[in-house]
Amino acid sequence: MFSARHALREMFAVAKRPLFIWSLWDKLIRHDLVPKLRLDETLALSEDQYFLWQVMTKAERFSYVPQFAYHYRMREGSATHQGLDRAKGTYLDAMQRIVREASAMPDMDAETLHVLKMKYHQIAIGVMKEIVLQGRKDFNDILQEEQEKLREDFFPCLRERGISKLGTCYLALPNRLIWQLQPLLSLLKKSSAAI
Repeated sequence: MFSARHALREMFAVAKRPLFIWSLWDKLIRHDLVPKLRLDETLALSEDQYFLWQVMTKAERFSYVPQFAYHYRMREGSATHQGLDRAKGTYLDAMQRIVREASAMPDMDAETLHVLKMKYHQIAIGVMKEIVLQGRKDFNDILQEEQEKLREDFFPCLRERGISKLGTCYLALPNRLIWQLQPLLSLLKKSSAAI
C-alpha cells in the first residue's frame, strides 16, 4: 500500500525501474474516482499517462500486486510505432500538462515535483534525440523550446541518475552545433546506446 504521492514517485521514477508504470491496462480504479474524467482525445500519445495522473491527484492510496496477468500485443500501425508526426504531437504533451498542473498545486511536495520534472526531461531528451536522428528540421521549434528547458535544469539533470549525461550535454549545445554534429550522433547510436 502506497500513499498517492509515493505511488506517483514510483511511477515516474527516473533512476530506477519503476514498480509500476502509468499505463491503464494493468490498473483497477475505483469508480468514484473517475465520474467526470475521460481520456483526453486531443492527446494522441500518452493519454493514459495524463488520465492516470488525474486519477492519482484524487486518490489517497494506491495498492500494488506484483502479478503479471496481461499479454501485450505490439501492433505495427499503432501511434507508438509511427515516426514523428506533427498531427499526433509528441510524448511530451502529456508530461508538459502534468508538470504544469503539479507546479500549480499548493500542496504538491518538492520531492514529487522534482521526480515529475526529471521524468519530463528524460522523455524530452528521448524526443529531442529522435528529432535530430531522423533529421526532422521541421520539428526544430520543439527542439529549441526543449533545449531552453533543459538548459534551465542542466545541473539537476546531470546529477540525476537515469538521465543520460552525454545526451544532456549534447542537447544543451547551441542548436546550430547540434545539427552539425548529427552525423556523429548517428554513429554513436549505431555503435551503442550511450546517448
